Amino acid sequence: MNVENEYMELLKSWCDGLIGLQFKEENNPRLDGGIFCPSCMMIHGRCHDAIYPMMVLADRLNEEKYLTAAKHLFQWSENLLCDEGSYYNDAQNDWAGITVFSVIALTHALEFHASLLSEQEKELWEARLYTTAEWVFQTITPQFDVNINYHAACAEAMALTGTYFQREKYLRRSDEMADFCMQYISEEGLFFGEGKPRDAVSPKGCRPVDIGYNVEESLASLLAYGTIRKNELVRAEVKRMLWAHLEFMNPDGGWDNTIGTRNYKWSYWGSRTSDGCQLAYGLLGDEEPVFSEASYRNIQLYKQCTHDGMLYGGTDYYAHGELPCVHHTFCKAKALALLLDSGAVNVTPSELPSEHLVPIKYWPVIDTYRMARGGFIATVTAYDIEYKPGGHASGGTMTMLWHRNAGMIMASSTVEYALIEPTNGQLSLKKSGHRPMTMRLETCGGPYLSSAYDYRAVFKHDAAMSGMAVCLEASGHLTDRSHKVVSSGRDGAYRFCYRMEEYGVMIRAVVEECAEKVRWVIPLVGKHEGGLECLNGKNRFRICGECGHVILELDREPEEVNPIFFLNGGFEGWEVVLCMEKGEAGRCWIRVET
Repeated sequence: MNVENEYMELLKSWCDGLIGLQFKEENNPRLDGGIFCPSCMMIHGRCHDAIYPMMVLADRLNEEKYLTAAKHLFQWSENLLCDEGSYYNDAQNDWAGITVFSVIALTHALEFHASLLSEQEKELWEARLYTTAEWVFQTITPQFDVNINYHAACAEAMALTGTYFQREKYLRRSDEMADFCMQYISEEGLFFGEGKPRDAVSPKGCRPVDIGYNVEESLASLLAYGTIRKNELVRAEVKRMLWAHLEFMNPDGGWDNTIGTRNYKWSYWGSRTSDGCQLAYGLLGDEEPVFSEASYRNIQLYKQCTHDGMLYGGTDYYAHGELPCVHHTFCKAKALALLLDSGAVNVTPSELPSEHLVPIKYWPVIDTYRMARGGFIATVTAYDIEYKPGGHASGGTMTMLWHRNAGMIMASSTVEYALIEPTNGQLSLKKSGHRPMTMRLETCGGPYLSSAYDYRAVFKHDAAMSGMAVCLEASGHLTDRSHKVVSSGRDGAYRFCYRMEEYGVMIRAVVEECAEKVRWVIPLVGKHEGGLECLNGKNRFRICGECGHVILELDREPEEVNPIFFLNGGFEGWEVVLCMEKGEAGRCWIRVET
């Protein structure tokens, strides 16, 4: 199936949207050529990465406006170019590691489309590329103390520019960085290093893993390196990792990064500021047909979240009245551009691994179980690697629940909302309903304690007792945000029991002695426009889900039911709150109407 026209149409929509936000202020070089961000009310420093997709359209459509936009972006980027060859991340952010991504984008623009430039312009662009590539060479080494995605990107950038400029030292550095990255692969095939420190080992033996950054950036860079340098060992390892990570893509093309160390940037289609899984899966589609299908399904999510030429930060952002950040659009546009330039525009219809999951699988490196039965897929985690306080949930939390007839049902991301990277996040004006989508037990007085904070929670799974259901139990203690138990003995002890059957999921929660009042918060994804309907009493509800209706049944009347939305993940939902009595079990049943 050839999808070139479909990709072109989406890329044109995005680039037209970006041009509509590009400043045209000839008398003000600080503005002229920059792209205004509606949500962040600023010009993102990396917007000049859009030079590359603009050049692709200028070449293919022979329309001057795209070439003009690219040239103005190049000129505007001087506002953030430092004397030693790096770019500032933003005018108010001195982080310069992102220079490596600009090097990659500008190299692609020149290697594929330099014929659009005059000789003088080409020389100017090449001089800029050489300056920034030299900074990358001098700065990003194995000793550079950053997340692993920068080392992977350096391997690609040095391979590209080493080839372009015929610089042997760059090629040697690319080999060195790729070899370094090969040390960060878990036995299960997950790439780790998205942490501080990147080689951290938790008390449970876990490593810092972020599915979003891996599939949208790091593995793509390592694949590009392996292809350029004809390193088949690296390419083989990347393929193995891509297969492992693909288990975390749901059948609708969305990524389950609910447990990622950097899921404060998670959107269902990927991650807010990385380039897209197409750079890995799409470019390998000829060799692995399933990869082409994965890339294509993810692009369908892009299309679903695109409005007026802008890629919104989640499936419900637009409906909820949240504004789009341009970062998503110009980053993902680079991935589409390279698919088109590489001719990776054929899709082989295939089934994804998530359509054939085993009933239960344990991933030790992230202390996480994945469960599947009937049309349900769930993720339950007690992962104990911390990137920032209030980050991903732990404690034996079911962070993700998906069904083939309803889409996302549970969609936890961070336990708290914070602008970890202030210029790479956004705020909602609808503060009263902006609340986490994390299922949790929590106290309602005194020190705030939560099950989602417990990094010492443990699992119990007895396959012999499961029968026709998939069963899992997690136990722990309510802790504070620093993961400390503030009581002793049984005080604050809790258990979650999960039972997944063909037609439903039952969750049982128990809290032992606790000095404070405890409530059970159960957020479920649901469209606010579709409403929430109370059925047969006060403890049974029909929720309009992403693509079907979800039935929630409780063993008691809820204390509260509130409409909520959370920027991380980007889903609207309903927060159902149950009052918990000490030692007494609470139960809920989740089913999907068929």
